[in-house]
Amino acid sequence: MAGYGDAVPPIFNGEGRQLDTVYASGSKTVLASYTVTLSVTASLSGGQNAKAEAQIRPIGGAWEAVASCSLDVSFTISLVTLALTQTDDRTLVFFVPAGHEYRVVSSGTGTVAMPHTHEVEL
Repeated sequence: MAGYGDAVPPIFNGEGRQLDTVYASGSKTVLASYTVTLSVTASLSGGQNAKAEAQIRPIGGAWEAVASCSLDVSFTISLVTLALTQTDDRTLVFFVPAGHEYRVVSSGTGTVAMPHTHEVEL
């Protein structure tokens, strides 16, 4: 916690951060807080799922999952054509050690968007 006279870490409003793109933490640890929007639809033909996963790795190393969220929807109904769409915002918060790469990857049959990203160098 910063005390009186201590430097306050810079905060980056990283609106430009994109899914499935690799970023580097540089020489400082980064605290990342990303809002992800998950959207899935269920219809007579079946349901969908969507997942977002934050991953980190030492540069050149193997990816490791450090935070994730998911949304699934399905239902059974007969004699009616009906589709149900569910959308939910979730927050991924994770630390990225200095000298590491990081990314948020998406998977599933639904959609994942990342409308808000904020980062603080510690």
